Amino acid sequence: MGIGFAISAKNASKATFEEVQKDLGATEKKSEDVSEGFEKLGESMKEGGIVVAAAGGALLATLAVGAVKAHEVAEALKLVGTRADESLLPLEAVQKSVLALSNQYGTSQTDEAKAYYDAIGLGANDEASSLALVTAATQLSVGAHIDLKTAMDTAAQAARAYAERR
Repeated sequence: MGIGFAISAKNASKATFEEVQKDLGATEKKSEDVSEGFEKLGESMKEGGIVVAAAGGALLATLAVGAVKAHEVAEALKLVGTRADESLLPLEAVQKSVLALSNQYGTSQTDEAKAYYDAIGLGANDEASSLALVTAATQLSVGAHIDLKTAMDTAAQAARAYAERR
């Protein structure tokens, strides 16, 4: 019985060892699969990182352009404030009109604010008359495919000619 037990134990340990080796082989295969998965993930992250970095750079550039444009609009509105009589033409009303005209006609807010500055210089110094002149110039600009400054000059000349004939 001692020898039989030893042989049985040897056979059992051999079978167990083979099973362990088989399990280790499967574990090694799974480990290789996981390793390949991590490598692919790393490559994707590198590529994604480049895409994210590029998108981040584009976003920063867009924000910078937006900040510059916002500064230009603010400067143009400051100019309007130097000419406008706040009691006749509140700067807040100009800001709202500039935004509304820009959104409606697809024009530059800076150009719209500069048009208000020119309109006040031409004598349209209250809210109604300045809005009417800037709106007419904006419509002319869009319709004739010319810049707003040229359209404002044209509208001013037309207004002067009309005033002289009256």
